[in-house]
Amino acid sequence: MKPLVEVVQFVPVLTLAAGFVIAGEIDLSVAAGRFALAAVLAVLIVAGLAWKKVQQNAFLVGADLWLLVGAVSFNVPIGPVEDAMVRAGGGGIFVGALLAGLFYTATQPEGYLGVVSGKTRALSVLLLVLTAAAAVWAIAHPDSIRLGAALPFIGINVLRRVMGRLASR
Repeated sequence: MKPLVEVVQFVPVLTLAAGFVIAGEIDLSVAAGRFALAAVLAVLIVAGLAWKKVQQNAFLVGADLWLLVGAVSFNVPIGPVEDAMVRAGGGGIFVGALLAGLFYTATQPEGYLGVVSGKTRALSVLLLVLTAAAAVWAIAHPDSIRLGAALPFIGINVLRRVMGRLASR
């Protein structure tokens, strides 16, 4: 996967997260406008990359799924989904990543890892377990965006890249 593609895929998440990280807290219930903007960016970027047939970062596709659910639940609004999003806080992004990771692992040769090798399936499963742990961690720490969500988000993405490089050797 090309690094520039991943940088572009980070734009929607960063659009939503920047304000939370600076403030040091998550209040998803007042972020309807940012969710909508981030979701529109996500759809445009994913569609553009798919049209160009560019391999995408499965973790960030999952993050985009979370952005879409948030945009709809906070702007329509859909009460039970909105409540679940608020309760999950930053953990919701890992749930979205887990769903995308499961899909990619089951259907794509590069799996959740993003690399085709003899180790892809095993390392994708390990990454899924780590993503599930990150989701539990983030949901258990809803009051700390930095510790609860930002740190695990960075950690999972770095691990994915390191594991992908190791698998491709």
